[in-house]
Amino acid sequence: MVIDTLTAGDRVNLLELYARSVMLLELGRCAEWADLFEPHAVLRSAGPVPCAGVESPPPAAPLNSGEGRSGVAFPSGSRKYTGREVFVPLGRQMIAGEFDLAAGTLTPAVRCRRVLTDISLFCDGPGRAVGYAHLTVTSAVDNEPPRWLAAGLCSDRLIKTSASCWRFVSRTFTHGAPPPRDQPETAARPANSRLQGRGKAPILWLERLQGKSFCSAARRYMDKSLSMPPIHPRTFLTTLRARKSARGCWRAIRR
Repeated sequence: MVIDTLTAGDRVNLLELYARSVMLLELGRCAEWADLFEPHAVLRSAGPVPCAGVESPPPAAPLNSGEGRSGVAFPSGSRKYTGREVFVPLGRQMIAGEFDLAAGTLTPAVRCRRVLTDISLFCDGPGRAVGYAHLTVTSAVDNEPPRWLAAGLCSDRLIKTSASCWRFVSRTFTHGAPPPRDQPETAARPANSRLQGRGKAPILWLERLQGKSFCSAARRYMDKSLSMPPIHPRTFLTTLRARKSARGCWRAIRR
């Protein structure tokens, strides 16, 4: 099935660009992270959702100045950053765990782990593309279970440079994802609902599922899980080294 005019090579390069947009911060390579964006690229974020350890932004005030390249925090909590010169100090703050585009200002500082999922890419004209991905930000502190900090949708515009490299032109982060237009929002469950699960695990509302047999099986699974001790998920960083064989196949050397 042909989705659009993006070639397989374009898609591989774009997926690598998305992966590096989070992994370079994990590796502390700030300058390389900033180079993923065009010189006049724009980063935007809607107002962060307050949670434990996250402070609301200060009143409107320029974060940096300089001929149109600046970062501004607005009273509503939305933020806008323009230009690579601003992205470098911004990246340093993100690496230090003092700030995150999705979560806002972090007090005290906490190391963050950012995960992009459901990456979808669409052609937007010759040498241009738009992309969407779900972003989840959690804490990544040794010997502690991860703590949810923020989640939402990244909407990106990308361009293919003269060197055939793809770069971000803009990235807009929106907290939460709107419900599908053809489906009404499900009413919130009462606080004492027996399907809320254990610990801080995500809640699955069975009202959103279709099919009675699957709902019944899911209810039995949830009822059984309520009697189990809480499980704290862990996240790990995997480093993989690979080598291309004489046949042109890639094989892992060390993981």
